[in-house]
Amino acid sequence: MKIILLVLGVPILLAVGYVFMVFFNMVFIENITDNKLRFSPEEVPLISEITISEISNNEKTLPYEYKPGTGDQPGSQTMVLLEDGTIEARQRTFDSDPGKEVDVLISEIDLTTLVFHKNDIFEFNNYHLGRKVGEFSDPKLKFVRHVMPVNDRYVLVNGDREEAQYAEPYLWQVDRNSLEKTLLTKEPYYSFERPPKIFVADGFNGVVIVYYTGEYSYGFGGDSSRPEYSVIRVYNESFPDGMDVAKFDFKAGTIITVEWENNGLKLTGDPSKPGGEEKNRKPARVWQISFNEKNDVL
Repeated sequence: MKIILLVLGVPILLAVGYVFMVFFNMVFIENITDNKLRFSPEEVPLISEITISEISNNEKTLPYEYKPGTGDQPGSQTMVLLEDGTIEARQRTFDSDPGKEVDVLISEIDLTTLVFHKNDIFEFNNYHLGRKVGEFSDPKLKFVRHVMPVNDRYVLVNGDREEAQYAEPYLWQVDRNSLEKTLLTKEPYYSFERPPKIFVADGFNGVVIVYYTGEYSYGFGGDSSRPEYSVIRVYNESFPDGMDVAKFDFKAGTIITVEWENNGLKLTGDPSKPGGEEKNRKPARVWQISFNEKNDVL
């Protein structure tokens, strides 16, 4: 009898322990996240040539944005592809609505506007599906969530691999011509809430991308989390294929603007916790990325 009670008791204890842990994490999730932040480095240089310094940590609080934009250029737009090849600038509301959702990257410069549908890429021909440009491989994709322009050679693609069992988006850098993919992160922050940002700063001879990875959670549902890191990626003559030069923890502020000032990159971060209440707003922090040995890098 004791053996039977022991056998039955172990699963019950495990189940009770699991429920307790879930309850504990739900109640104290903000405290748990704050403790993680306490031991995390504020900024991490990713190449040896740079120095990161803080210019100010007592700026005015930044305006609250629930779903920030994409910086100096727009990202892809969700549209609807109908059976006859017509593309409509709207979204499907119900499962029974006709058509399939596609992502359309409208070019702001003299480049082909592209349509992303599952694993295939097409040209956009005046709101009709144009010729097929190609398809992804290594791996194939079953779903594209968001596309960001970089320059005349690259785009960023947030999508799910064909073999993924669950929602598991990765972020790739994709060559517009060859469609060759370079994995940037397996843990991109939610693109529908905070897509990567692109900055074309006055005086800078290239493009700066800020993409977001990981997650610090402060609750459940709605605006309840922030990216763990803001990764700064530079494209210019020295880094034609792109280079991650630094990353900033949320403690340093989620990086939302990039400018060129004093021969370096000036970045503004928002360390405010989720939610638009005034009590959650913290002074902005301003950082400088300077290059040590090769001043001609930028």
